[in-house]
Amino acid sequence: MTAKPDVPGKRRFQLSPGRVIALVVAVVVVVFVVQNRDTVDMHLFTVVITGPLWTALLIVAALGVLTGYLLTRRR
Repeated sequence: MTAKPDVPGKRRFQLSPGRVIALVVAVVVVVFVVQNRDTVDMHLFTVVITGPLWTALLIVAALGVLTGYLLTRRR
């Protein structure tokens, strides 16, 4: 059989080292969040919120992703 030629305009998914690292970090974050489900007091300046630790970890992880996106996006 012959290989199909690449169709112009279609990009193939490539697994770069950066994507592999991002995937590994994402898995580690998910495992860390799942393992930390205790209820804690969270302090921000004068505000104290009692809630599950995993929600705070998830919010901080999302803020980290958003910050990384905003700092690396193309102008």
